[in-house]
This record gives sequence, structure tokens and C-alpha cells, in this order.
Amino acid sequence: MLIRFTSWIAVAVAAAFLVVAQASFIADTTMWLTFGIGAGALLVSSGLAVYYRKHLPTVATAGIAGVLSAWMIVSSLVFSLSTVVTLALGEALALGALGVIGLTINELAREHVVHTLETTTIAADAATDGRHALVG
Repeated sequence: MLIRFTSWIAVAVAAAFLVVAQASFIADTTMWLTFGIGAGALLVSSGLAVYYRKHLPTVATAGIAGVLSAWMIVSSLVFSLSTVVTLALGEALALGALGVIGLTINELAREHVVHTLETTTIAADAATDGRHALVG
């Protein structure tokens, strides 16, 4: 689960960086940052989709992030610079939202594991004295 957490944090931080870069840098720099962050997010989301292929919420979120990342790559190279700057903001906000959704899915999966642990009472004898033990 550490891989999934770290991957979604990286996607969310990269998207937040692109939001700030879109407003701070010139259009040419924003275009290449959009291309690079899109390529990185595509690699990360593809890896997540393959590695967690049995966990449907992660696969769905990673799939949507992958499609968005592929669109970021294409749009950064096809459209004019002024259009790329405008699109970069929306794409970065959407990618950041998917990163937060992925983090939420990760935490819900982790909480599910914690709540499946049950406590049961062991028969009272001299060694345990009626104490409780965790059974997994």
C-alpha cells in the first residue's frame, strides 16, 4: 500500500506544481512542463493500474488519470501556446483531484483492513487470565 500512497502523492504534487507553473512561467515553459508531467503521470497511473489490477476503484481512478495524462501529452504538442496555457490549468486541477481521489481510495482500503480484525476472548486459564487477543 506504500507504493499506491506514494504514487498518488506524487501525482497530486506534480499537478499542484503545474497549477502554480501555469501562472508563473512563460507559455513555452508551461507547454514543456505539461508534456513532462503528463508523461510522468501516464507512467505512474499505468503502473498503478497494472500493479493493483484486482482492486477495481484503484484501476478505475488510475485509468481515468491515464487517459487524462495522455490527453495532456497530446494537447501540449498540438494546440497553440495560449491554448496550452489555458488547458494546462484545467488539466492540472483535474489531475490533482484524481490524485486526492486516489489517496482517499488508498486510505479507505487501509481502514477496511484494520476493521476486519476482530477481538475474541480466549478461554480463561492460568496463562491468559481471561485477557483478550487479536485474531486476524
